[in-house]
Amino acid sequence: FYEQVAEASPLPLVIYNIPPFTKNAVPPDVLVALATHPKVAGIKDSSRDMEYLLSVLDGLQDAGIGPEQFGVVTGTDTMLLTSLAAGAHGAIVASANVAPELSCGALRAWRDGDTAGAQGLEARLRRLVVACRVGSYPAGWKAAAAAQGACRPWMVPPRRPLDGPAQA
Repeated sequence: FYEQVAEASPLPLVIYNIPPFTKNAVPPDVLVALATHPKVAGIKDSSRDMEYLLSVLDGLQDAGIGPEQFGVVTGTDTMLLTSLAAGAHGAIVASANVAPELSCGALRAWRDGDTAGAQGLEARLRRLVVACRVGSYPAGWKAAAAAQGACRPWMVPPRRPLDGPAQA
């Protein structure tokens, strides 16, 4: 399936592993096989499963596939530093739409060797994530972005936007 999509795509693909919504994880061996495809750039892993992420990273390393060939990013805001320490290359996270200074700042601090600074920013990031985990996903994130004027808090039915108290 992924090979067919990659062949038909005008752009390189980032495979999105999000088993909480799809009910299936992309098997690590499948990712390793796809990592050599010229139109597959990497994976965004939103599984919240460190064992899975480590299996992917180990499989890539065992196959001699480096980050310049296949990027591995986390989609889990609250596991940013843990994922980076494990060998992930970055993140694509919801919080970056609301407070990019937290996730981007933590990533920069980590890369600069400022572990304490990165941990402090990630602690603030975790508090933001908890605050935005209200209502039906992604209603909290939409409300936060709308409060900043970035969008409207509209949701695609059957999801509903937050009510007044939850929004506050």
